[in-house]
Amino acid sequence: MTRDDILAQLKEIITLNFEIPEDLVTQDAEFRAHLGMDSLDLVDLTFFIKHAFGIEEGVHAYKSLKTVGDVLEFVIERSQ
Repeated sequence: MTRDDILAQLKEIITLNFEIPEDLVTQDAEFRAHLGMDSLDLVDLTFFIKHAFGIEEGVHAYKSLKTVGDVLEFVIERSQ
């Protein structure tokens, strides 16, 4: 899976499950500040990431991820 494939899948997860317009989902977009996601949304996002990419990390591993780009790098690192 390429970087662009992973980014496209992340965008799809965010737009479909959280009803956020696709044009707002950029690598620099912060989940809370730009996308309006709250802590429950972020917990749900970890669930979707685990299932979409097969990443079995505890919730604590996601705490430092603030932007879509952070999650992209997180997924890439764990997919190799």
